[in-house]
Amino acid sequence: MSKKSARPKQSQEVDTSPWLKAGEFPTFENCNPNCPEEAFLWMYSGLPGMKGAPLPFPIEYLREVSRRQWDCGARPPGSTIPSERKIKYQKPRQTDPHWLVSPGVWEPIDAPDRSQFDLKEFVASLPQDAKRQLAEAMGFDPEAAVPSDDRIVEGVEGGGTGKVKGSPQYGRPSSDGAYVTNVPVRDPGWNPCLHTVDEVLEYLEAVDAEERDRVVAIERYLSKKPRKTIIDRYPGVGV
Repeated sequence: MSKKSARPKQSQEVDTSPWLKAGEFPTFENCNPNCPEEAFLWMYSGLPGMKGAPLPFPIEYLREVSRRQWDCGARPPGSTIPSERKIKYQKPRQTDPHWLVSPGVWEPIDAPDRSQFDLKEFVASLPQDAKRQLAEAMGFDPEAAVPSDDRIVEGVEGGGTGKVKGSPQYGRPSSDGAYVTNVPVRDPGWNPCLHTVDEVLEYLEAVDAEERDRVVAIERYLSKKPRKTIIDRYPGVGV
């Protein structure tokens, strides 16, 4: 018995072209169930509560609605294309206009979810005067131009200091050049100005000569009112 040679089956391409001709009314028979823009057209006729017309909108717009259902994963009877959800709905953010004029958005299914509050969108929505007030409140120079939206966002994320999170931060210098910073500095050591005379004398008795010289020098030159008892006890120290 002869064996017939096995031939690989050729996969047939699915017809996704539109069948509905111009001027035709969409029906189940003349809409291609494998065409995203036609698959559901025939379902939109005579919708509940409609009066005066069989279709609620022009066919060109209903084609977009059909495509939306298709991309959401819906398939009509007769379709040979497997269901696949490609998009998802994202609610309006709190920074969007009122919900009556903010319908939300449809995005690819793998797009990151939108948070209800988006800092970048919030800053971008502020008028220029409000941006200036916000920038000044965070420590930006009020005399300079209003910072860019990105700099304001970085300032907010950095703790409201006008600086990127984790970066060195400095206050505005005073008339004598002093300023406040979050940059770590070396421990200044024991400060006699913060202690009573008895505490200072007791400390000086317990430390070595180098530390004693440092502490007495602070008392002698940096104290607002050097205390005579300490200076007289160590006349040649810290000079």
